[in-house]
Amino acid sequence: MLRRGAATVRDRTPFYGTATTEVLEAIEQILGRTLPRPDYGDDAETPDQNAMVQAAFLDFLDTPGEALRVGFARRCAERVRSILSKEGLDLSTFERAIWRRASDSISQDLADLLGIEELSADRAEELAVSERNLPIDGNGLWSPETDTFGPNLSPSERADIVAKVGRLAGDAALSPVQKLDQLLALPGLGPRAATGIAACLYPAAIAPDQPDARKGLGILELDVDELAPFQDLAMDLKSDLGAEDFVVLDHFLRWVAAGRMLDQEGDPDIPETTSGRVVKIAPGEDAHLWNECRDGGYIAVGWDTVGDLHAFATREAFEKAFEKAHLHVYRGNRSATIRLGRKVWSLLDLRPGDRVLANRGKKQLLAVGEVLEPGYVFRADRSRYKHTIKVRWDLSQARSVPEQHRWFETIVWLNAKEIQALGLALPPKPPTREPEPPPAPPIPTLDEIHRHLADEGLSIDRRTLRRYHVALQSRRFVVLAGPSGTGKTWLARAYADAVEAEHIVVPVAPNWASNEDLLGFLHPVHGTYVNTPFSSFVRRAAGAWVEGGRARAQMFHVVLDEMNLARVEHYFARFLSAMELCAQDGEALLEFAPGDIVALTPNLCFIGTVNVDETTHGFADKVFDRAQLLELTVNRALLVEHLGDAEYGLLLLKVWDAVHEVAPFAFRTLDDIAAYIEGATKLGAPWEEALDEQVLQKVLPRIRGGDPRVEWALEALRDLCGERLPLTRARSAAMLESYHAHGFATFF
Repeated sequence: MLRRGAATVRDRTPFYGTATTEVLEAIEQILGRTLPRPDYGDDAETPDQNAMVQAAFLDFLDTPGEALRVGFARRCAERVRSILSKEGLDLSTFERAIWRRASDSISQDLADLLGIEELSADRAEELAVSERNLPIDGNGLWSPETDTFGPNLSPSERADIVAKVGRLAGDAALSPVQKLDQLLALPGLGPRAATGIAACLYPAAIAPDQPDARKGLGILELDVDELAPFQDLAMDLKSDLGAEDFVVLDHFLRWVAAGRMLDQEGDPDIPETTSGRVVKIAPGEDAHLWNECRDGGYIAVGWDTVGDLHAFATREAFEKAFEKAHLHVYRGNRSATIRLGRKVWSLLDLRPGDRVLANRGKKQLLAVGEVLEPGYVFRADRSRYKHTIKVRWDLSQARSVPEQHRWFETIVWLNAKEIQALGLALPPKPPTREPEPPPAPPIPTLDEIHRHLADEGLSIDRRTLRRYHVALQSRRFVVLAGPSGTGKTWLARAYADAVEAEHIVVPVAPNWASNEDLLGFLHPVHGTYVNTPFSSFVRRAAGAWVEGGRARAQMFHVVLDEMNLARVEHYFARFLSAMELCAQDGEALLEFAPGDIVALTPNLCFIGTVNVDETTHGFADKVFDRAQLLELTVNRALLVEHLGDAEYGLLLLKVWDAVHEVAPFAFRTLDDIAAYIEGATKLGAPWEEALDEQVLQKVLPRIRGGDPRVEWALEALRDLCGERLPLTRARSAAMLESYHAHGFATFF
């Protein structure tokens, strides 16, 4: 058992912390109450610190070049022992051949020295031992704190201490620990050099106490403060890992401290083979899920808080989500968390024809299963252990097997040697995968979209449409600004129809002040999530991204209508942060509630429409940073096109010419006027009367303020009306009189 001083790692949890689920439930039935479990989050698998360290050690041993460095360090230690065993150790020899640390980049050194372009680790280690002329002066185990031994001592004092070191090394009456104690008492050495010298003399009995080794222990949560507990802990760790000596253990801890556990691309445990792959997966702790896995034709794995693996475009995106969800389970150990996440992600590599071994402990094989189509399936209907692999079980393979040291982990990919040692045949090469579906049909051309919008009655110039089209493709968040009635929402909806995107219009309310107003909330009593139309739509987009095979996924457009009626940075805050990740990684994750994580996928676009007047809020810079802003203006030529051959069209255009600088109106107003005139004429009213009423009711209320242009607009409108628009002439004259009297015009 790995120790922290005198206490074991598991001493921090109740005695039943390692019991199976069935045992705990049985105890609870007897006691009539629920026993507290260790807080490992939502996963059924409890993290085992021993397993984490052992897994890291196995990775270290499999890392190319590490065996070379260990072999070189042992060669240096052997040389130091040889020098110390000779009588009359002098200061010059000590400083040159022992005090300084030898290079640990021997693989590259050898390659350069021998003129070899590429050098395997095995060959380099062989050369390190055989080539007697290599410059390997130094200790290979510790880096001294100062470049010169005993810089504060006189030359005679330094020489005397070195002589004592030589005599201690050759004293056969002293034990390794006694020699270490006396080395520690000598001035000028210190713990680093003293333990280093002792470790060169006794590599299986004394651990070099180096800063990187302590840092590595800290990462593995096995750190201690004092030297004596450090030696005890190192001895226990060497024994638990089966390390040959403290040389290999010291390099392992340096490897951990350097963050090398995360240097491997992909999952280093997945063997590269031309045949099918074999993976060992434990069906829950102590195989408590085996019966249901056997009967259901699958194997199940936990750590499913982040949801379906298919929802993530890349492994990196999944790792970020997994780390966020599970880092607390491993007490902040990021290396162990990401390593576990990569194990879970590796389930996607299973293909039909691959094999899955189900086990109980290290000595019992429960069955061998053949992976069936589709392989990995996320079963959201299960309460836990939602990651599953569909398999056909062969129960005839069940038997006891020699102890498999790597089977302490839930997921273990087996290499050919391990498969053969179990008496299993390598699975046949999986059949060639079905060809990828053809790419999604291209979105309509700009000309096709423009024709579709024209058929819908929306008049828009080609350049504005092109800007909107490209903005959506490049940023996925577009803000459409402009006066009311210019067709902002109409454009967003018609464009979505043209490109066959599913869309929803979400009206923004002025009282929205938090993310919950937009996203919904977790019900405090029932514990269920209360969705809004918006959050349901986002969930559907994420689901379509998975089901549609990404490239062919249905597009989803969310239209936030009048989004600046409330402060955008309040109710839209989570999305503003996530959109930056989308721009960098292609997708981001949103946590709607604890454990309820939804992917913000590339098939989801946001369109906000905004009016700029006294009833709205301005935008913070962070909104503009994450959006493409398009301003829709009113173009007279488009109004002419929109009016067509209406008999009142020319007069209405003259009204627009008179007032558009202070009270512009656009397509919605034109459509309202057209509908009103049609209704009035059906009742026998002349169109002139109906138009007069509409200018009075729809245009004049817009004219207000103290701007000099208000006076000019009222004068132009009054003069334009003549006898055909008497109601408008009278009201505009009255408003003009008020302007002259008070310097301000208003309809009321």
